[in-house]
Amino acid sequence: MKIQPISILLFLFTLVSFGQNQKLDSIVNLNISHNAKIEALEKFSLKILDETASDDFKVVLNKLIEISKKKKYRELEPLANLMMAEKYKRSRNLDSSLNYISKSIKQIQILKNDSLLQKAYNAKGGIYNHFQNYDSASVYFQKSIKIGETSDNLKLLGYSYHGYSSVLTNKGYIKDAIEMQQKSLDISSKNKFQKLEIINLTGLGWKLLRVGNNEKSLAYLEEAYNKYNPNIVDEKEVLCDILRFMTLNYRRSGKYNLVEKYGNLGVECFESTGNVMLASDALNTIGTSYLEQEKFEESKPIFQRLIKISDSINSPLGVNYGKINLSSALINLKEFNNGERLLLEILNDTIQPKFLPKRIEKVVHQNLAEVYELKRDYKKGLFFHKKFKYLEDSLNASSSLKEISEIDVKYQTEKKEKELAEQKIANQEQELLTQKANTRNWLLALGVLMAIMSAFFIWRKYKSEAKAKETINEQKNLVETLQKELHHRMKNNLSFIDLFINLAKGRFKDEAYQTKLNELQNRMRSMFEDHKQLFKKDDVTSVKAKSYIDTLVSNVQEAYAKDNISISNKTDTNETILADTSFPVGLIVNEFVTNSYKYAFDDDETGLIDIVIKSENEAYRLLLKDNGKGLPKDFDIDNLDSFGMETIQLLTKEYGGTISIDGSNGV
Repeated sequence: MKIQPISILLFLFTLVSFGQNQKLDSIVNLNISHNAKIEALEKFSLKILDETASDDFKVVLNKLIEISKKKKYRELEPLANLMMAEKYKRSRNLDSSLNYISKSIKQIQILKNDSLLQKAYNAKGGIYNHFQNYDSASVYFQKSIKIGETSDNLKLLGYSYHGYSSVLTNKGYIKDAIEMQQKSLDISSKNKFQKLEIINLTGLGWKLLRVGNNEKSLAYLEEAYNKYNPNIVDEKEVLCDILRFMTLNYRRSGKYNLVEKYGNLGVECFESTGNVMLASDALNTIGTSYLEQEKFEESKPIFQRLIKISDSINSPLGVNYGKINLSSALINLKEFNNGERLLLEILNDTIQPKFLPKRIEKVVHQNLAEVYELKRDYKKGLFFHKKFKYLEDSLNASSSLKEISEIDVKYQTEKKEKELAEQKIANQEQELLTQKANTRNWLLALGVLMAIMSAFFIWRKYKSEAKAKETINEQKNLVETLQKELHHRMKNNLSFIDLFINLAKGRFKDEAYQTKLNELQNRMRSMFEDHKQLFKKDDVTSVKAKSYIDTLVSNVQEAYAKDNISISNKTDTNETILADTSFPVGLIVNEFVTNSYKYAFDDDETGLIDIVIKSENEAYRLLLKDNGKGLPKDFDIDNLDSFGMETIQLLTKEYGGTISIDGSNGV
């Protein structure tokens, strides 16, 4: 008789469930203390949490509840409900998750068990944090911390600090989050709570990644990865998180060869635990790394899979992320209509606008402006560019207000701490004076006083140096942020100018006007491309020379549309140009190529323009060459009537260079 596949599955599950229930019974019959049995039953349940589906897992938890009632282990029933809440959290079912955790908290309050209540508050805070309700998450983690700081259960307190640190990170209070995570790490390290220590190392790695300290972040994450042991850590999601953040770190550090390896491990890890939402986050990191490497075709199936997964778990925010990134790939592949369609779908989704935060909406408008500019629909391009600019300015204003508020709070806190410290010191001095007056051994009292004062000054010096280092790091980060913002604003302004020139070209049809406007536009676009290349990188100090020059000359080719002329850029792909030098190089290349197109060749003559730039010691050598008519016999570099050649000569002199021109065989 042929057995149907579904029958086999049911039979296998029966065996598995029987084995698990038998295991639970064997733990209950162990000759150990009541608390040890509770801990063993909880650990066993946590282990199978990652291995079974929600309905199957419910069978095991019902067995726990049965043991709870028959054997009088009353703590097991609320624990079972707590773990069921965790299972539904992972499958993105908020209502069921909250229902089970609320039931668990009510049962624990009847038991009057503070440790269990603290654990349940942590779980409820984690559920709200998972579903982006950060204010409610804060409330429950603070409740948990309040219980923990008055009890002797340091492990639970460490988990409370860790959970609250995650919420603070999501709310944007990164410095406070790092301090809270460090508190938890101190507890775990001192008391050798190995699992909690690994979780804290992972958390610190993520937060340092958020503030751009990639090197220190990776050190923490790799330490967590090396310490991870499934026999110590009974939750597989801990490993999944380590892989997810390591992948993101490798992507931001440009270590793309490691992104795909650890990213796919992370995706498989999260999918095996049923947490498909975080699996989609890991997918997004892989896809984004392809975008950054300009592997646009390879990124498409990644983002399509991300959209499909996010839609299946009812995550509109994930869908929007996937669509925006997929649109970027499509635009770069010149599939403008498909990219436009995806972006408009996002803006037209008015059912759930809360899943389109302003920072994401800004990117949508920015991408649409670029699509319409590439499609030469300048009116729509200008419309969406204005909307993008408005959102960007409003977000910057909000950020500034938040920063000012945080600075004020910090100032008031430090002021209060200083007053308390001064009062404390004053009290100590008074006590020392009283002791001196009431003791015959005044020499000993004086020695004690000197020791305290020395320790105080040493402490003051240490704190001062630490604060100075922190200030230097903050100022360094601020300078980098301002530098990026400057490039960003310049890029926006140049984009506006380009749009206005295009509008002017549409109004003035005269060929002479068109020629001059094209020349002006190409000069402006060389500056625009310079800032565009700088802005899209984490490193704003240099640009890739070959791709930069390729983009510049393509603008000239498009403007003159002469198929008989070709351009050969022989610059090495690894060659870079420093930011302050890339500007004159771009303009010089633009002027030379423009002159060659205009004057070097007859209409039916095949022409070739060669370009190469190379680093030599502490300078650059730029060689520009065409095989055209060459220079006229009366050519005099000191008496020129050519704006392009004058520009080349002036820029070379301005930036400390030298120029030589040979017009005997081409130029």
